[in-house]
Amino acid sequence: MPITFVNESAARLDGLVQKREAGESRVAFSRFPLLSWRLVMAVIAMMVATQMIAQQTREWEEDLRQLILTEAVENGTEERDIEEWYDQLCELERNPININSATKETLEQLPFLNDKQIEEIMAYRYHYGPLCSKGELMMIASLDYFERRMLTHFVCIGEAEKPKTTTKEWLSKGQIQVVTALQCPLYRRKGDDNGYQGYPYKHWTRLEWKQGQQVKAGIMASQDAGEPFFAGANSKGFDYYSPYLQINGWATWKTLVAGRFRAAYAQGLVLGSSFSLGKMAALAAMGRRQEGLKAHASRSEADYFQGMGATWKWRNQLLLTLFLSHRSLDATLNDDGTAATIVSSGYHRTQQEMAKKANTKASSIGANWQWNGKGWTLGMTALYTSLNRPLNPDKSQIYRMIYPSGKDFFNLSASYGIRKRKFSLAGETAIDRKGAVSSVQSVNCSVAGRVELLLIQRFYSYRYESLSAHAFGSGSRTQNESGLYLGVVCPLDSRWKLQGYLDWAYYPWPRYQTTRSSYAFDAMSQIVFDSDRYDGLVSVRTRMQQKKNGADMDMQSLWSSVMKLNLARNMEGGWRVGGMSQVVCAHTQREYGGSVALQLEKKWRNNTLMASIAYFNTSDNASRVYTYERGLSYSFSCPSFDGKGLRYYLLARLKRHRGLQMTLKWGVTNYFDRTRIGDSYQTIYGSSKSDLECQVDWKW
Repeated sequence: MPITFVNESAARLDGLVQKREAGESRVAFSRFPLLSWRLVMAVIAMMVATQMIAQQTREWEEDLRQLILTEAVENGTEERDIEEWYDQLCELERNPININSATKETLEQLPFLNDKQIEEIMAYRYHYGPLCSKGELMMIASLDYFERRMLTHFVCIGEAEKPKTTTKEWLSKGQIQVVTALQCPLYRRKGDDNGYQGYPYKHWTRLEWKQGQQVKAGIMASQDAGEPFFAGANSKGFDYYSPYLQINGWATWKTLVAGRFRAAYAQGLVLGSSFSLGKMAALAAMGRRQEGLKAHASRSEADYFQGMGATWKWRNQLLLTLFLSHRSLDATLNDDGTAATIVSSGYHRTQQEMAKKANTKASSIGANWQWNGKGWTLGMTALYTSLNRPLNPDKSQIYRMIYPSGKDFFNLSASYGIRKRKFSLAGETAIDRKGAVSSVQSVNCSVAGRVELLLIQRFYSYRYESLSAHAFGSGSRTQNESGLYLGVVCPLDSRWKLQGYLDWAYYPWPRYQTTRSSYAFDAMSQIVFDSDRYDGLVSVRTRMQQKKNGADMDMQSLWSSVMKLNLARNMEGGWRVGGMSQVVCAHTQREYGGSVALQLEKKWRNNTLMASIAYFNTSDNASRVYTYERGLSYSFSCPSFDGKGLRYYLLARLKRHRGLQMTLKWGVTNYFDRTRIGDSYQTIYGSSKSDLECQVDWKW
């Protein structure tokens, strides 16, 4: 441990104890006994030393995979939401937040922090001045071992000064980053020989100029496998381009965006084009959602706006947002020229898929008003969207009869928030053009010390229509759902944590594969252990969904359970070894499955080498298993497997001088129970498939 770190922390602790003895400190995080600062310093030094050892051998991906990401995939969260969320964290890792000058809005970018933790970080800085080291995070009581270690990846200790917003500062301190990635399948699909218009390679490139957290400008270009490149309908090169510009904290403007951007406010009943990872993510952030305008720099081709927007602030109390958008949409057309469905996959590989590309236009105008008082917030959100061709879905099936239809859509909502020391309440109520109402309320409170409870009640009318809503729920649509969610986080001590949730949902209108109203139930509990040498997780999840019983009109309740056990050890010399196992039981169908995986990782200097192998054995798709894989930067991978087989991969990440990083991954899947993989154009004639991925990330 550096001597300067010890001296700085010792001086800080000496001042804290003096303030404590003088009775000046009354905040919750300063509960230090009246002991000699030397004794306290010795304890802190040992804790920081062990924390630094663990940090050298463990990355933030492992923590979030266990606690949030895998559950989000299993819950059916859209892949584009996970990619966007993961991409944002990769960006923050490359450009960490200066915790000494960060605002509340900046810290809200970290999805594993709740409102209470953010407020205590701000209060600590206000009472005791700038932090001298990351070790001081241990003095904030609401941050446990997990959050402190996660923060070390995304924050830095800098000078406590206000960001400079002059053009000269932006130009002199800006950085340029170029990231390019290529995925090469070492096999042939059916569509590669007859059906797809392009070659079988997937690749993307992003060029970005950035100045701290203030300015970001760039362009993303992406090409999916099978799409034409500099040919046919893509004569201009890539299939997808996303230019963007975002400026934060310039004069009285909080945010300025141009190009492609996202917008999210309140609980997402009107504007929720930001991402939401589901029930465990809601528990980690205690119901807090990211709000505001944000540049769209990902490869996702859905849920974004195109145009310009601005947020004006007055004394950090009044926020006014206005944006204009005009963009193209992919749609499946009816014979009369109306749009049957809006397509968000982004695939343009075949002639049929290419015919859907950008054949519909959407113009939108949105606004948000927000007033922040002392411990309370009021707001209103409005969005009007007009399509150049009306939506006219096929309503021959009963579950499609409530799909949005028409040419013009309007939504208006009122929101509120109340924040006390151990209690917070937030909610939003929205109405659409036809008068249908939807509402969601969340309550977070601290009980019995550090135990956190989260309660979310939701009511989404089956008549409610919105093209940009994305609120908390069990379904993919913010429509036709009522439910109650209860989550709890209980730290057992500094290393052990118990967390879980119960969620009940009711769907008044028939859904897909149902014949009448139905119910759903979801419960999960897990115990997490974290230390400098070992970390592990034990979790059990049980779900129930009602579906029709084959060709009969009767409904049946389908129960399933997933049990997981993860254990890993950090060893000397930068070695890390881990094991993961899971058992899946589809009780109603009497189908079972499981998997066992081993991982070995070696770190030296700034380089990483990883090997992993997993065996899976399931009776059918209903008992499929999910396996998380470490992948390229800005790409999240959690594939599912059914049947019998092996999945193994090798990954090498090399970091060189001057901001150059290179990553190479080779992955293979061998099936023991089939001679053909996939269907339709994705069919692979064989029992094995392997992919080679490479990426170059250069920042200067």
